[in-house]
Amino acid sequence: MSVSSCNDLGWTNAPSGWNPRVCAASNAAPLTGCSGEVHWRTALHFCEDVGARLCSVDELQQNEARNTGCSYDSAWVWTSTPCLNGKLLSIGSNKAGTDTVCGDSTRTAAVRCCADVSTPTAAPTLSPTVTVLPIAVSVSTCDDLGWNPEENGSPAVCAVSDAAPLAGCSGAIRWRDALRFCEGVGARLCSADELQQNEARGTGCSYDLAWVWTSTPCPDGYLVTTGSSKVGTETICEPFTHEAVVRCCADVEAPSPSPTTLTPMPSSINTKLNVLFISVDDLRWLNTKDGSHRPVLDTPGFDSLARGSLLLRNAHVPATICTASRGSILTGRRLDTTQLYSYQRSLHVEDGACKTCLTIPLLFKEAGYYTTGVGKIYHLWHEKNGKVRSCPLFVPLILPSHFVQCYRRTRPFQM
Repeated sequence: MSVSSCNDLGWTNAPSGWNPRVCAASNAAPLTGCSGEVHWRTALHFCEDVGARLCSVDELQQNEARNTGCSYDSAWVWTSTPCLNGKLLSIGSNKAGTDTVCGDSTRTAAVRCCADVSTPTAAPTLSPTVTVLPIAVSVSTCDDLGWNPEENGSPAVCAVSDAAPLAGCSGAIRWRDALRFCEGVGARLCSADELQQNEARGTGCSYDLAWVWTSTPCPDGYLVTTGSSKVGTETICEPFTHEAVVRCCADVEAPSPSPTTLTPMPSSINTKLNVLFISVDDLRWLNTKDGSHRPVLDTPGFDSLARGSLLLRNAHVPATICTASRGSILTGRRLDTTQLYSYQRSLHVEDGACKTCLTIPLLFKEAGYYTTGVGKIYHLWHEKNGKVRSCPLFVPLILPSHFVQCYRRTRPFQM
């Protein structure tokens, strides 16, 4: 849903489309004009910068943006609909066809923006209770994907092996690639139970007889099982480096909420949530368990936290240097803005490279929070004469004991 409503944007063409709850524009204010042909990320900013959003494939093909200008009715236009290697492009209206093409990060196309008549409702607060919704099983529904539930399985689940928008049969690939194969189109890996209950039986690629990856974890990785029960229900635990074929599942509709009632803080104490932000230097994806491999380290605390959290499987930092990566995490800015290309400069100190950057702690502080940090957040460890000072940056190579002593003396400082 868009941040701004159609009324906020002054776009009044909502009744002209197939969906009266959606409006669209190509060059109407507050847009700065026709987009021209741009990359997908630029297209996303083109719409989101004014509070709108990219249109979906269905919206363009149902003529939400038809005749809105720029001669884009017959042009290739970016959409918000994911595909295997990027995002789908569609013709700007169906009068020139309903073809779609999967565009990667190097492709350029025109932009049409959509918005919604009503804006998102406010998130619930913790007074007196809050309802926590689970993560959706599949991002897209069966109807979104054009997949029909098989007669063999559950009417609430659909499954395919090579049907569009999949690019074809997967072939034998590793588990992480199998996950991307399904999630790239908005689907998910099937569980071992689903495959053994014939959710995907007869869906192609001759995978009824093959070993197929599942989403079911096991001690050393993930279970593989045969593509249908007609050749048995055996399962094998395989590491993420093993190769097997893929069948994808999706859900007929989003799962119903499973409410979890949280005990709110007494209003007499504080109405704000406490927020703990933990940044760990040099924590490679192999060091902890994210479900795709056997970890190098046992991290039961992190594992427990991940099970109750939103797990981002495709998040990246812009540099392999501690100060540089933390600077971008704390500010949301790229290195060419923070100027933190190495550990020789710090953020928000006397020689700060990005003194005007707004950080997460400062955002919380402006919202009325008391913000404090400890440790190596900015390579800092104490305050002196009202200024936060830094531990020596090159000492570890020369005087390691002094470096350790510096950080052992770390105490909380206000941020």
